[in-house]
Amino acid sequence: MIKQKRGPFLMGQPMADPNGMEIRSGRVFYGWWIVLTAAIGLLFSYAPIFVFSFGVFVRSFVKDFHSNRTQISLAFTLASIMVSVGSPLAGRLVDRYGEFWASS
Repeated sequence: MIKQKRGPFLMGQPMADPNGMEIRSGRVFYGWWIVLTAAIGLLFSYAPIFVFSFGVFVRSFVKDFHSNRTQISLAFTLASIMVSVGSPLAGRLVDRYGEFWASS
């Protein structure tokens, strides 16, 4: 039985087939697991939840907080600056003391 050549998502050493086709093992390449894990992490991170959906909620924020768009946007800008300043500090704490201590 001749196996067909598989795509780039599978890993393994290619073996020569008598008909000149390439045969690979059925395991998924390790790098694609890294990409999948990173995509899931980004899906539930700060940016998709807060940054990308902020514009949808501006009108209701203005109404609920009895404010205007300028003040709401200023609050959003300050939150973004705090995340930008705090992320390297949090990363350094995690590197130095570990995830458990830095998150508590």
